[in-house]
Amino acid sequence: EVSLGSVINACAEAEDVEKAEMWLQVMLTESWLEPNEVSYNAVIKACVKAGNIEKAEHWVNRMSQDGITMTPVTYNLIISACAQSGDVARAEGYLGEMLRRQIPANK
Repeated sequence: EVSLGSVINACAEAEDVEKAEMWLQVMLTESWLEPNEVSYNAVIKACVKAGNIEKAEHWVNRMSQDGITMTPVTYNLIISACAQSGDVARAEGYLGEMLRRQIPANK
């Protein structure tokens, strides 16, 4: 799991959304692999780096659907994506959600 997570993160660094998604899908379909927040965050990071907020939001939603708790890193990534796209209202919505869930914000 650690090495597959590293591969997903490498895809994120290379802004290769398709490969990052592919490897997360492998984790989701193989019963012996359990993706965690780090795996999801790496795919979200790939989407953000590629400037694809819709895909980033898809994976944020999928993360929640799969019972994985969003972390400060998750919120930071999606808020950054909103900021990059100039969508201040959307960014504020995620910040509000983060605060309602009592997830500590960083400075």
